[in-house]
Amino acid sequence: MFYSLVVENVLLHSCLTFSHEHSHNNLLQSPLGLVLVDMVLDFAATSFGENLGYVYSHSRFHHPNLGDPATDSELAFKYGDLSKGGISAMLELSGIVCPFQVLMKLFQKSPKSRSFPLPADWKHRKIACYIASAISLVFVYSQAGFIGTIIQMWALTLYVSPWAIWSKGQSIAEHLTQHGVPTLSAYNPIANLLFFNTGYHDEHHTFPLIPWIYLPKLRQDYPDIFKYDQPAGYFELWINWLITSAPSYRLPKNMTKIAKLMHVDLNKKNEDYEAKKTN
Repeated sequence: MFYSLVVENVLLHSCLTFSHEHSHNNLLQSPLGLVLVDMVLDFAATSFGENLGYVYSHSRFHHPNLGDPATDSELAFKYGDLSKGGISAMLELSGIVCPFQVLMKLFQKSPKSRSFPLPADWKHRKIACYIASAISLVFVYSQAGFIGTIIQMWALTLYVSPWAIWSKGQSIAEHLTQHGVPTLSAYNPIANLLFFNTGYHDEHHTFPLIPWIYLPKLRQDYPDIFKYDQPAGYFELWINWLITSAPSYRLPKNMTKIAKLMHVDLNKKNEDYEAKKTN
């Protein structure tokens, strides 16, 4: 469990940061190249096409509709707070002891899908993802047997649960929904090395078609524009969020609570942020 929680989730999140790039077609752009990247990502995620839903929705619904509860894909389909308790909260947290819980989540029919439906002309891409996920399962079992398969399933279970330290921490760090400064950047060099500069989130939202490798250059050249720092680290954000009953961090009604976790002053306006020189 410790290996799945700490090591595998770092590796998995590092790999799946490229889903973010892929959503904007910043990797390969040809029809064959798109399918190839789909398959590589689903080989890592073993999501049977669920990751493809994020690839489709992120650039088409999150970016142009930031903060709109009806159409922002990262608001519209968020699950409720764990603070409500009950069976759903227990199931969300039970992944820490139930390595195969991801299978239940993967195949359950829920109206709270985390992405908008794929268009009909993406059907071949979803089939390719199913093939890649099946190959991934066969590969892991052939190389590491049943124990390796358990580790893989446990890592995936934790990654789609409140125990996803780096995924949740980064996601919390990125936005204060419907605030005057809605997008923040986290400039921790180690995190940006591991997760391919996804901490440069304000830069990314301003220029979403610029590949990850060039985002630090934007910050360096325009410090007076990209000055909205996220002061808290991913682990700190995650642990504070979890011990406060894991509120839905993108919902506008929770903005005050989340800002407190982030150490962000909601009364601070755009002009109050100071530009910082970088080397």
